[in-house]
Amino acid sequence: MKRIQACLDKHIRENQSKWIKSFDCSDINCLIICRGPVRLEAMQRITELGGNYGILLSNQDSIEDPNTFAPETRIIKEKIRIHRVSDYGGSTEKERIQRRNEIIHIAKTYNYNSILAGYGFMAEDPALAASISKAGLLYIGPNANVSQRAGQKDEAKNLAVKTGVSVVPGINDLVARALCSKAKNGIADLAIQLNLPVPQGETESIKAENLTKFAKPKKVELLSLKEFIKYATEEITKFSQKFPNKNFRLKAVNAGGGKGQRVILKDKFDHIPRLIQEIIQETGATDSAGEQNILVELNLESTRHYEIQLIGNGDWCISMGGRDCSVQMHSQKLIEVSLTTEELSIQEKLERTSNNDTIAALMRNEKLLLESMEKQAETFGLAVGLDSASTFECIVDGKDHYFMEMNTRIQVEHRISELCYALIFTNPEQPEEQIKVTNILAVMILIARHGKKLPKPKRFLVKNSSIEIRLNATDDSLTPHSGGLIENWSEPIKEEIRDDQAIGIPNPDTSTFIPYRLLGSYDSNIALIISTGSNRSQALRNISKCLEQMQLEGIDLKTNLEFQIGLVNWIISENPYARITTDFVENYLIQVSQLFQEIQTINFDDTYDIISENKNINQKNILKLKNNLIVRPLKILQKKPHQMAGWISKNKPLWTFKGNKFEWKKNPVEILNNLYLFLSMDDFPKKNLGIKKIWEEDKNLLQNSLNFYKDLNIRVQTSDWRDLLKVLQYPSPPNNWEGPDWNRIRQSHFDFQIGLDILALPFMCATYCGFLSLKLDANLDVVSPKCARNSCSLTDAKNILSPPPKAPVDVIVARSNGKFYSRSSPKNNKFVEKGDKFKVGDPLYIIEVMKMFNTVQASFNGIITEDMSPPDGDRVTKSQPLFKIKSDDKISTDNHSRTAKHNKYFQDLFSKIEIN
Repeated sequence: MKRIQACLDKHIRENQSKWIKSFDCSDINCLIICRGPVRLEAMQRITELGGNYGILLSNQDSIEDPNTFAPETRIIKEKIRIHRVSDYGGSTEKERIQRRNEIIHIAKTYNYNSILAGYGFMAEDPALAASISKAGLLYIGPNANVSQRAGQKDEAKNLAVKTGVSVVPGINDLVARALCSKAKNGIADLAIQLNLPVPQGETESIKAENLTKFAKPKKVELLSLKEFIKYATEEITKFSQKFPNKNFRLKAVNAGGGKGQRVILKDKFDHIPRLIQEIIQETGATDSAGEQNILVELNLESTRHYEIQLIGNGDWCISMGGRDCSVQMHSQKLIEVSLTTEELSIQEKLERTSNNDTIAALMRNEKLLLESMEKQAETFGLAVGLDSASTFECIVDGKDHYFMEMNTRIQVEHRISELCYALIFTNPEQPEEQIKVTNILAVMILIARHGKKLPKPKRFLVKNSSIEIRLNATDDSLTPHSGGLIENWSEPIKEEIRDDQAIGIPNPDTSTFIPYRLLGSYDSNIALIISTGSNRSQALRNISKCLEQMQLEGIDLKTNLEFQIGLVNWIISENPYARITTDFVENYLIQVSQLFQEIQTINFDDTYDIISENKNINQKNILKLKNNLIVRPLKILQKKPHQMAGWISKNKPLWTFKGNKFEWKKNPVEILNNLYLFLSMDDFPKKNLGIKKIWEEDKNLLQNSLNFYKDLNIRVQTSDWRDLLKVLQYPSPPNNWEGPDWNRIRQSHFDFQIGLDILALPFMCATYCGFLSLKLDANLDVVSPKCARNSCSLTDAKNILSPPPKAPVDVIVARSNGKFYSRSSPKNNKFVEKGDKFKVGDPLYIIEVMKMFNTVQASFNGIITEDMSPPDGDRVTKSQPLFKIKSDDKISTDNHSRTAKHNKYFQDLFSKIEIN
């Protein structure tokens, strides 16, 4: 029988069956109240479904500079569909209520019948979902009850325990415990004092939880901020005694995206009050601290972060596979990789075929782990009545996994799940009638519109593997950097899927790129770069190609593109299935900083001159001719720490030490050519400005070299570099030689190779500083060199990779652009004032960049002699003077002895290089 299929992203067509037509969504008229890549995707999906939409547009998208105007608006011709508000969500409870009312008023006024919150801002706000439903509008996302039960981290954890889902040890009821500590005569007595109903419950803790439910609608403050911090500190300290010498993590129950989280170090429990204050301010709960519960968890060190994509309609719940999100910094994800049982099964078989039994066993364990997480996720989703898309997040520690939280919204990384799996809904009465859904936003719209009419779908595999890279506005230390202007961005290549805010849409009149300024009013994400493959190895190679060929240019523009290039190449060089943990990036940054610092001791010009010593006139002329060709890309690479790390990782298989001598496994001419390609200095048309690409005379010289060896390989009938070197050692040509004079060939070979010795120095430098000791063990776990971790902290590494702005010795300046805060909350004293002494590690001020609060700590001891800082909340620019100080420390800037020592070391190493 002919199979009838309808793909939602191609509309449900009129000529199909009555059952299929019953799931039509063309009557959707949706107000999109989110921003970022998901806003553009929502616009596309609703259009594909035949519906209509309008968007909410915050003034902060464009208020400070016309070039920040939301680029999605270029697509919308009817400006009546663009609705301006002061901001998206509001920073206080009062503002959030005003915004909810304003959104509903806009929807009613302009006849929208549904609202989509996507991710971020309001997507996990139960009150918003409830208000929308109460107003008779369709909410596209999990309903208010799901958001409350599963989205609040404390309630979700309690529900997980009840349903048999494994959880991390911690405190889920910090507010209740604090209330019990405050209520010396019992919770009932406290309720009477506050004119609230007396709560019922088997224990005082349950009574306290019920009391918070009575207090919230009446806006009764149960705990002042000061009381909450006092009692919370006592409870956390008491709980920590069960786990001596362990770190703990504080997490706001209603925050996401890495916000509202801080780690309490085992020897820094006196920092708890400050950390709680920072969380409360960062999550915008300064006006309702008593209701701002904070979760406390044992901070499992060196764990992995896995998550399961869930879809449900309230009656059924299905998993769409998993994602490994362990590559992250400050709890913000940087790389996400799909997890599918199919791929893990295939990889297990391949490893067994290659007699890699240890790796095969690991692949099997990973598959079993994924299956267990998917089962628990579906159980939890059913228990909570999930009626949309959500994510079940887990901490993975060895073979064990623990439920961490549920994100009751679509997530940034949802695309890599839908690229691997699609869903098929089948008519139970006519199995030949099916609806195929290929994206998660479409499923959310379908469920919101048709709910429990939908039968439980089956998933089917589309791709074995996919990967997403987050392209963020950060400097080389991964610190958010606002203010940059994107002036040009190359088009995506064949292997690339690029999700952004339509930044790349050209001017319709001139077809030129429209500049876009990254002011940082919101998060640091610029775009999501995605690719797929038949396995993880291919997906990684594809994404590496996308990143290396990407051209992103602008003024004061800093991104993590080069970091991603370096890290992806490191993963490829080690093993695509590396079991990376959530603390890995910090160790990686330390290693890269040490590599970068070491390479700065090399003067490539001087080193190249060493090669000319003791050479004859002809050889010196050849070296002079090739100087720019060889030295120029190395000097460019030397200034790029992450690309240097990526280049070394990418070429790790291409060289070795044979005895005491450095030996290439590949022709250095090809290595040099690939370096030009890697740095995007090749002569691809319109790819680069003349100053950045290879110079014409160098291009001709390099091409002549490549052509010479291409011809020679054909004549000698080998493509192996070491085999070719052996042949060239003979004074007479190989048998049946037909070509130019053999001696001329050998001399030409020497001329083409002379000077290329210097290409080995970065690799030898990486060996010396320990970067190459950052590797995987037999179980694919990362092994970090202890020497580097002991000698360099993360703060040191950040200062090496992105040095603080230069300033007079008696002035502290703003480290970056952003909003300035002198204290952790409006009710607290300033960190420092005129006359205050400070020590290393003391907080000096806070800079808010991309909605993240970065506490800047003192790197030396001193005293504040003058306060020049602006009022809290004002914008500051990088290098703006904030304080005049008098330092207690003597700072030495004399690196002469170290540089001289290392220059001698590298000269000694240079004598060990042998390439021909």
